[in-house]
Amino acid sequence: MTKALSRNAFLCRSRASLESVSIASAGVGILMLDIDHFKHLNDHHGHAAGDQALKEFAHSIYTIIRPHDLFGRIGGEEFGITLPDTSLRASIDTAERLRACIEAMVIHLPDNTRLSITVSIGIVHVSQSPHKEIEILLDYADQALYQAKRNGRNQVLVHDDARLAQGIEVNKLNEPAASPSSAPTSVISAPREISMTTHPDHTPLLALLEDDSVQSAWLQQILLSAKFRCQAFDNGNDLLSTLRAGNTFQLLLLDWELPGISGMEVLRWVRANLTSDPPIIFVTSRTLESDLVKGLDAGANDYICKPCRPAELLARIRAQLRPNHAHTNPASSFELGVYSVDTLTRQIKLRGEPIPITSKEFDLATLFLRHPWRLFSRDDISMLVWNRKIPSTSRTLDTHISIIRKKLQLGPASGTLLSSSYALGYRLELLDEEKTRS
Repeated sequence: MTKALSRNAFLCRSRASLESVSIASAGVGILMLDIDHFKHLNDHHGHAAGDQALKEFAHSIYTIIRPHDLFGRIGGEEFGITLPDTSLRASIDTAERLRACIEAMVIHLPDNTRLSITVSIGIVHVSQSPHKEIEILLDYADQALYQAKRNGRNQVLVHDDARLAQGIEVNKLNEPAASPSSAPTSVISAPREISMTTHPDHTPLLALLEDDSVQSAWLQQILLSAKFRCQAFDNGNDLLSTLRAGNTFQLLLLDWELPGISGMEVLRWVRANLTSDPPIIFVTSRTLESDLVKGLDAGANDYICKPCRPAELLARIRAQLRPNHAHTNPASSFELGVYSVDTLTRQIKLRGEPIPITSKEFDLATLFLRHPWRLFSRDDISMLVWNRKIPSTSRTLDTHISIIRKKLQLGPASGTLLSSSYALGYRLELLDEEKTRS
């Protein structure tokens, strides 16, 4: 089911790691993990769903740990990880990356049900015990693990003796002043749900996740020059911690390729945990259509490939933040560059001249003209215009797209471009944003 070592193999190889620890080494970190509410998952979704959750869980573990780290199944939903040549601080960082990665994971079941799981983690370090016996360390880590579960689950706790040995400052959750030094102490508190708010001056606050310092500085300069406020992050952990702490953003710009937690994992966490549903744009060097489809299917609103053009990046951001993006009265008439749309007479004019157009062609053209720069998937278009999903084998949508291109003369002469990708969808791009902005 999972690729984890058996209990006996894990104990044997972990014991060998402890025996090899030298005074000069960083030591060994021991993690105990428990999938939260795993029995409930099996009881309500079946053992096949539990098996799938374990497979996804194991895959997430192997994306974080190093080749020489040990991962074993202790029993049931409990697992152990041994981190050789690792300090307590590095062990805590690894545990938090694991917790955040698993929290961001979305499990797709055969019946299209989507599940999310969380994990509680207890930590102890070899400096905790002079005996260097794996059973003793696992027992200490297990104490921390069960305290984490009692504190509300989905959090990382370290055994208190390890904290005292290393001098690491941690937060205590409802711990009595006279608690014994062997009691577990919280390192990471559970996340809390947040809601979207706006800054008093109504200036949008954007989060930028980019680990390349040069690229990040360049993007920040572009955003600040356009009067956006921006908070930059160079790793996914810091961004997730900021979101869990209650900070809010009107839009997220995410790089895909990052050390530790990837932009995709951040995207999945946001979509699974934030009810505010902020727009998310990938700024990525990935150009394969399969990658872009994967990002959009996971919940991204848009993408732009590196190296990006500043004007286009800002236009894409404005398209997602534009007030009429989600709240415009669909019955209101409007203008866009050389086009005017009268929703009462259901007529579109190009430079003042009426365009002969059918009802469905009007609905399709209006969708794009009202939302320039917005990427619409084929399913989005079919539901918004035809109120049903159109099979990918049907040419209905493609034929209508071709017709409105010709009738509306969408091209350089009108300052527009209706770009398409069969797998991703369609968007109306403005070739001269300043001249066509309504």
